[in-house]
Amino acid sequence: MFRQHRRPPTVTPEQWRRLWGPVTHADREKLDALIKDRSLDYREVRQRAQAMKKSPPFNQAVIVLNPKIDSKHQRRLQCSLRFDDIFKCLASESDFGEQAAPELWGVPCPTTVTSGPRQFHRPAVQPVPAGTAP
Repeated sequence: MFRQHRRPPTVTPEQWRRLWGPVTHADREKLDALIKDRSLDYREVRQRAQAMKKSPPFNQAVIVLNPKIDSKHQRRLQCSLRFDDIFKCLASESDFGEQAAPELWGVPCPTTVTSGPRQFHRPAVQPVPAGTAP
């Protein structure tokens, strides 16, 4: 764990606008409204959201919009930056070559990240009493 406290990088309004490209707040709201429209089957919403994501203006942004839609309850819009775009857009002064002691914004980065496999916790199955229909 890092012991030093460093300020995160500053993202200027100009950088923020460049990351979003031509995508407007209204565009994001339209996609978000589609994702959260529970009157539509999740498969249809997923298909429509993916089609929107792959079309202008969304496919012209540096920020990647990831609709998260499942058959249960999850319906949200997650936004992310590709790893290379972080360096290209927000840390362009960084050394892109291999480094003996890598740092990001002056903070040492571990060369190996210890991480166990993802675990899913399923609720315990309740036994059905004998003589009752399931």
